[in-house]
Amino acid sequence: MFVMKIHKLKPQTFEKIDYTLLILRLGLGLVFIYFAFDKFFNVQGYIATFKTLGVPEMFASSFYVIAFGAIEFIIALNLLAGWQTKLVSFAATLVILAIVLTFWLRTGEILVRDIGLITMALALILLGPGRFSIKRFLSQ
Repeated sequence: MFVMKIHKLKPQTFEKIDYTLLILRLGLGLVFIYFAFDKFFNVQGYIATFKTLGVPEMFASSFYVIAFGAIEFIIALNLLAGWQTKLVSFAATLVILAIVLTFWLRTGEILVRDIGLITMALALILLGPGRFSIKRFLSQ
């Protein structure tokens, strides 16, 4: 039923979807870039936050803060480029879920912003990168 409706869509609709996916990728990618650089330049601040939240000492170290920032940076670059978007969006969902669960379990707070970011990542898991991506460019 859904497949039949897609075939009835006008070509302009697909173009709008591609622009929408580009905006989702860029938005989520820029958020991950921001937090990656924040971790690189504020390592001690993150260590202090982790300790305040009661994160185990092993994970409240500069190695893990920088490693986590590197993971976020890799996710961001792939999202911005549209490379392996579904896989990277799944990884982004896991990263954000880990953050939400850590804060929720330790403080009882839900970070509403992160629920919005998870929703963006889930949309990209379902729909992929769209036409404006390196994957699409390389497959031509």
